[in-house]
Amino acid sequence: MKYLILPLLVFLSSCGAKTVFINIQTHTPYCGGAKPTPEIAKGTTVPAERYKFSIFKEGETKAYKEMTMDADGMWSGKLKPGKYTILREDKTLSILEIKAKYKLSSSELYSYLGDACLEKWKLEPDFKLEVVDGTIEYKFTLNLPCFVGMRPCLKYEGPLVQ
Repeated sequence: MKYLILPLLVFLSSCGAKTVFINIQTHTPYCGGAKPTPEIAKGTTVPAERYKFSIFKEGETKAYKEMTMDADGMWSGKLKPGKYTILREDKTLSILEIKAKYKLSSSELYSYLGDACLEKWKLEPDFKLEVVDGTIEYKFTLNLPCFVGMRPCLKYEGPLVQ
């Protein structure tokens, strides 16, 4: 009987949640201006400090977990083995809430690409991950466009920096 307990414990522990570490950073490219040094030309990468994300199990529409990144862009928590998508918290807001938060509208400098663009943006995962045995650390980069940053569905129209 005692020979059956150890394999059973190993099996049960393999089915349980794993502690995972997720690191997210943001990258903003060099957007023009004075001739850059080689270092500045690479753009700026910083931790996604205090950014909020929702984790969804693949195929689910309700968030499985919420996460807020720490000062180093890190989060740790337990996830069961499986496939997940990660969405910025903003993607769980309504279209009206997103438009109000980012003051999305066309102006002299920007073109708002429309509500259909926001609907599509909301459905696009920011990141995907698969939790499997042995993999506990995941690193992602959120690429931010020049002059727009985190504001979705805006196109910068100018003036262009030389």
